[in-house]
Amino acid sequence: MFVRKTAIIFCLIILMTTITKADEFQFEYQKILSVKSGIKLELEIPRGIIEVIPSNNNKLIVEAVKTVRASNRNEAEEVADHIEIKVDQDGDNVNISTNFLKMLNRSSSFWKKFIGVGEDSYGDVNFKIAVPHRCDLVFNTMTGKIFISDHDGAVDITSGTLEDLKIEYNRGPISINCENAEIDLQWVEGDIKVKSQMGKIDIKQLTGSINIKTSSSSVNIETEMSTDKNYFVETTSGTIYFSVPVFAAGYLEIETKAGEIKSDVPVSIKSIDNNRMEGEFGGGGTKVSLTSLTGDVEVSQY
Repeated sequence: MFVRKTAIIFCLIILMTTITKADEFQFEYQKILSVKSGIKLELEIPRGIIEVIPSNNNKLIVEAVKTVRASNRNEAEEVADHIEIKVDQDGDNVNISTNFLKMLNRSSSFWKKFIGVGEDSYGDVNFKIAVPHRCDLVFNTMTGKIFISDHDGAVDITSGTLEDLKIEYNRGPISINCENAEIDLQWVEGDIKVKSQMGKIDIKQLTGSINIKTSSSSVNIETEMSTDKNYFVETTSGTIYFSVPVFAAGYLEIETKAGEIKSDVPVSIKSIDNNRMEGEFGGGGTKVSLTSLTGDVEVSQY
């Protein structure tokens, strides 16, 4: 027993020493492309932080930082060399991808994974990308964070789990399909379509339609309803808050099986029962359909 305890303590000392020696190393990357307005940019990035900002001219500027945790610089460089960043241009289409190449002569033991040099524990790559006017963005990612600001063009995102997804001042349609995400869309001019499982959805929209389907996300929407397109929000167990201007007009349909219905918007009731309300507000017009199976639904004015 004493020998076993001594061996365990010895292994822990070695592990702590190894962890102490491990450090973070960063490797920078940059590529600048001359492009025209109206390009399509596709990003295939498994994980990491992606920030998209406007470019001052017809340049696509890709800046990236590889962050590697290793015990020394040489080891970090070896890992960084196996994290490939590719930027390919084909006419008006540009593709950015990261490939985590397999490292030869490396065991996949717990110890190497733990300090970040095993083949299953590569470092991360964070991007900052400046895009030109009228650039459509297509994201294919597994996990991480996405930030987009002052953007002119369509945004299409397919993802697994996103810790943060924030888009502000976007002029163009937005389509999001993800498993779990904290979604924050502010000052959007364009149609919004979201399909997700869990998380939170906050939207402030200037123009465009809304189509949201989620399982357990809470949904908070403030829209000016300055379009003749319809608004649909459906959630299984989340709460829906829908806010419109005092001058807004539309046809409201609210349904919840087990939650409460609240509205401070003057509605000319067409039909109502314990779990459903239907009627016009502001003279009628655009359809607003809000459905939650077990959550509350609240409609307010601003």
